[in-house]
Amino acid sequence: MAAIDPELERHRRTWIGFTRLMKYAIATIVVILKRSGDQRPQGENERAFYELRQYKVLPGKIDEWIKIMEEEIIPFQVSKGMVVCGSFQGETDGSVYVWLRRFESESQREALYKAVYESEFWKSKIAPRVANYLDRPNNVVTRIVPTPKSTVQ
Repeated sequence: MAAIDPELERHRRTWIGFTRLMKYAIATIVVILKRSGDQRPQGENERAFYELRQYKVLPGKIDEWIKIMEEEIIPFQVSKGMVVCGSFQGETDGSVYVWLRRFESESQREALYKAVYESEFWKSKIAPRVANYLDRPNNVVTRIVPTPKSTVQ
């Protein structure tokens, strides 16, 4: 039996993990889009948009930050009605964390921000800890809209 090149095996495992993540992400987006398709309030003509949130995590803190995001922040925000489409980390840069949220309208975004960020749980349990993990001045939040032929609307 031939020895397996460790570098090749690492790349193979990375690719397998990436493809699993992408399958999960695509399936999640499809489910979300199917569920949210008819939730726009009547008379509201605003276009759905996404919020791409790119965070710079402090050195050595990425694993802890991902745990907090996946076990506390995302579940809490989803419980308040937030649609979180995906959560990602940099493949080679341990300071990169990115997540994507979808809003049907600006009025929905405002209501969800209020429900999340003005809640007692957020103010007392989450907000005080964020500075321990993120380099906040270097975080970037970008509102994006799908192009006309995008498969994600």
